[in-house]
Amino acid sequence: MSGIVQDIKDHLEPYRWLSPRSDKEDFRVGIDSVGTAHEKATQLFSEDKPDMAIQVAKHVLEKKISGSPDDFHNLAAQLARKDLYSRASQIILLGLESFDKNIDLLSDGVKYLSSSGDTERANELAKRLQDIPKDHWNWRAFVFLGDYFELMGEFEKAFAVYEEFKKQRPYDERAYSQHGGVFQQWGKYDEAIQIFEEGLRKVRKAPQTALRLADCYIEVGEYSKAIAAIDRAIEGTADSQPSVNISSLFWTRAEAEDALVHSGTITDTKELGKYIESAITDYQAALSMPDCIIVYRIHGPQRIKVLRLYADNHGIDVQTGGRDDEQGAGLSGLPPELLGRLIEMQDHEDDESEEGEEGLES
Repeated sequence: MSGIVQDIKDHLEPYRWLSPRSDKEDFRVGIDSVGTAHEKATQLFSEDKPDMAIQVAKHVLEKKISGSPDDFHNLAAQLARKDLYSRASQIILLGLESFDKNIDLLSDGVKYLSSSGDTERANELAKRLQDIPKDHWNWRAFVFLGDYFELMGEFEKAFAVYEEFKKQRPYDERAYSQHGGVFQQWGKYDEAIQIFEEGLRKVRKAPQTALRLADCYIEVGEYSKAIAAIDRAIEGTADSQPSVNISSLFWTRAEAEDALVHSGTITDTKELGKYIESAITDYQAALSMPDCIIVYRIHGPQRIKVLRLYADNHGIDVQTGGRDDEQGAGLSGLPPELLGRLIEMQDHEDDESEEGEEGLES
């Protein structure tokens, strides 16, 4: 019997090269629309098969497969989440051949072309986008065009876009977080605070704006105002798709409370103890969140120990539960180069999550 099996294998040997080829072809069978391609690419990325997912996108481009504007938008966004901006741009340009005035596709094109370094074609699409009346724009058009002008150093144009954003969509927090974020990056915290405060007056749920406001208040030493801003941010995350990392909210409030404790401005021992307990509790809350980032896991246990030592030195009995050290176990003792690599990986994941928001349908 073994001899027969071997004979069969020997006869099949000349055709072995067909096997891997058929495997590669099979995954593209049935992809007759861009919507189907998006579903397939999403599946392949989730299965850690990026090369095959890219082949799906190439198949769409080579065959000029048709689809709806949303289909082109969603497939391109999926590619962009993996930093495949050039390929995402090609998908968008194909979509624009059929839907040349679609707001989402023009906006995506500006974003992905500029991200891949093709600023010349990005500028062409930016001009086409600006020819469309602003009252037809969605948030993506304002944000992506503003990002493009910032990238090109044309900040006056970016500010004009954000002012129009606030005029057309006064209850969209991104109008304020984008505008104020520029001044925050420049270290002009007073200007940033003014814009963020305006956003909180206009928008009921604005966690991203409130978080940025809290960061600015911490920078200028207004710790109590930072705590109040985070309270507002947490209130705004009661949503199925919150616009901020939840652990960042508790971490930022803990930072403000921690700084307030060490500022020396609180003279009442009872009040000081209250803020120490609150800071420890918030650090622990941040560490317990599923979206807790690596930097917090490294530094959180250290800050909790510092606060406990501060309390002991001042004769304050701190009543807090939870684990202080376990959340960061195995991280603080790692070599610096490995810690740095972990932090870089976390930053990349954060970038992907932002790209994911950009890919959401309006």
